[in-house]
Amino acid sequence: MDVTGMVVRCTSCLNQINHHDPDKVKKHIRLGVLICGECYTFYGTSEFSQDESGNYNYCTWCGNGGKLFLCDFCPNVFCSTCVRHNFGRSAMAKINKEGFLNATVVSRQNSKLK
Repeated sequence: MDVTGMVVRCTSCLNQINHHDPDKVKKHIRLGVLICGECYTFYGTSEFSQDESGNYNYCTWCGNGGKLFLCDFCPNVFCSTCVRHNFGRSAMAKINKEGFLNATVVSRQNSKLK
């Protein structure tokens, strides 16, 4: 795929990434999707604290807090902003209706973002 003329955006902050500069394009340490260098640095090692149920206390995608959706199958959590930005409003509505997030589905969807 020729990405020369494409606009590439960070999947975390949505800022445009200069994809011609390899130092600007990073791979998310946990999710494997594209993120910018600034988000990569902010996210760090992804060693987040966990609650009493074992879920992370911060969004697995961006490392921020906010309204978090828990996965029933793993410790990952995702904020409403990341879900809406990366999967759309319909996914957000479905998650709000069902009350949980299946991170396995998110992982499958991530492959479509690569």
